[in-house]
Amino acid sequence: MTQKPEPGRNGFTLIELVVIILILSIVAAVAVPQFGEVYRGVKLSGAAKKMVNDLRYAQNLAASSQQCHRAAFTGTAAYEVRDMGGACPAAGVGTLVPDPLTRSGMAVDLTRPEFSGVLITLPTGFAGDYVEFDSLGRPYDSGGLLAAAKSVVLTAGSENRTITVQPQTGRVGSN
Repeated sequence: MTQKPEPGRNGFTLIELVVIILILSIVAAVAVPQFGEVYRGVKLSGAAKKMVNDLRYAQNLAASSQQCHRAAFTGTAAYEVRDMGGACPAAGVGTLVPDPLTRSGMAVDLTRPEFSGVLITLPTGFAGDYVEFDSLGRPYDSGGLLAAAKSVVLTAGSENRTITVQPQTGRVGSN
């Protein structure tokens, strides 16, 4: 046999509701700042993957066209991929290569909403503000053929991702 609730006891008391709201407020106050940090990490990872892929794209274009291609870092939040023509190291500004996705010139702006807050840093020892790839996929900077690995650091808040181009092979990777 089921018991019927006492008359007048079918809900929650005001004290119970206030305690629940207080607990939910505390959980929200702790969790909300963490969402911002996670979102910043997602933007940083996306920007790092894009840069690695764009550097590999420049390297592949250089090998397939037998022309020097350059990834030039044009500011703290931008870079572009250019066909320099001829052999590396190349002089001049070259022409923007088409982005395979948009078919417009490949000038990447990290201030776009999906990457906002991500900054580019060229570490000390990076000769010039670019890396070029020759017809064999070998990397160059303004000092000539790379003799040591070169890195570009992407930063968002307190997190970093390092994009590294290896000498001789031009292997591009990130941590």
